[in-house]
Amino acid sequence: MVKALQECGRQIPDDIGIIAFNNTSFSEFSNPPLSSVEVFLKESAECAVLCMNMLWDGIQFPKKIIVPCMLVDRGSVGTRE
Repeated sequence: MVKALQECGRQIPDDIGIIAFNNTSFSEFSNPPLSSVEVFLKESAECAVLCMNMLWDGIQFPKKIIVPCMLVDRGSVGTRE
């Protein structure tokens, strides 16, 4: 996607912002480097297992579950004026 945008003359982040998911090495070494949302897989998996266990035990679990994540800012998303 980055290459296609650049070939069309679009500048990141000036013309369009791009953010990646799961903070892979691709995000870090892309040109330009991409900001990314870091998802903590261990915590997500633990939460999923807890919910499944509650479901199997007939216990109602919350409708909304917040799993922590973190923004790794590499400058590929600009600010709006």
